[in-house]
Amino acid sequence: MNGAPLNQGTVYLSFLVRVDTMSINATQGFCINLDQQGGATNFNTMTYFKKVTGNTFNLGIRKYTGSPVFSNNIYNTNTTYLIVASYTFKPGSNTNDVCNLYAFSSGVPVNEPATPIALDSVGNDVVDIGDVKLANSFNQPSGLRNSTMKIDGIRIGTTWNGTLFQNKNIALSMNALIQGFYNNISDKMVKDTVTVSIRYNRSPYQIAESKKAVLDSNGFNIFNFNTISNLSKYYIAVTHRNMIESWSRLPNEFYQDALSYNFTQGTGNTFGNNVTKKRKQILFL
Repeated sequence: MNGAPLNQGTVYLSFLVRVDTMSINATQGFCINLDQQGGATNFNTMTYFKKVTGNTFNLGIRKYTGSPVFSNNIYNTNTTYLIVASYTFKPGSNTNDVCNLYAFSSGVPVNEPATPIALDSVGNDVVDIGDVKLANSFNQPSGLRNSTMKIDGIRIGTTWNGTLFQNKNIALSMNALIQGFYNNISDKMVKDTVTVSIRYNRSPYQIAESKKAVLDSNGFNIFNFNTISNLSKYYIAVTHRNMIESWSRLPNEFYQDALSYNFTQGTGNTFGNNVTKKRKQILFL
């Protein structure tokens, strides 16, 4: 989360989740939650998963210092759900803030439902919210260790509509020159369309999102993405009908909805040094 911590109104955390397996010894636990700013372990708004059978579970919410409150609804493994957990700061007492939990398999409502699937208002309130905490492979806490799940599409907001229906615009400013389209008379590249794919940084390096755009005569354009996350590492892959697909040497992070990457400067910018050097020491894919 960017900027100052939040300590008033409502904070919404939404994400997509698919529980793939519940281990034999699984009981209950959480793996994603909000936290006080600065890496403190003041975990709050914790989404809990409680094993019912080997392929079913309950969802619950825990505000801060109390115990989780579970919905009676049954959810299935290998099914993707949109989860929305919220924390509402209320004036007055230090024990009256409220956490709500919602879950959808389809048909997300435009307005916040009047009744959550679970609600928790017991225990101490938190001072502020500034971070999202994610524990890998159900390791926090140990009640779900060795179970597996996937979480994606994490969003934070201060309104229901703004969190779930916000129009993301993540910009990649990229330079790449195609060897076969270089004109040595004009010392420019013939403009043409390339496809840029943003790939996850773990095997099998699946494509998170792809966009097409025309590179100008200097090999530059801005590619706008709608589903890419900030502060997550991705490989940049460029494809064109007249070249071998080329990747960035290392995964890169978008920060504040932007990233700049230049394939034409330095052989170390391309995976496997997949470039050729022409005049003026410019590198071509």
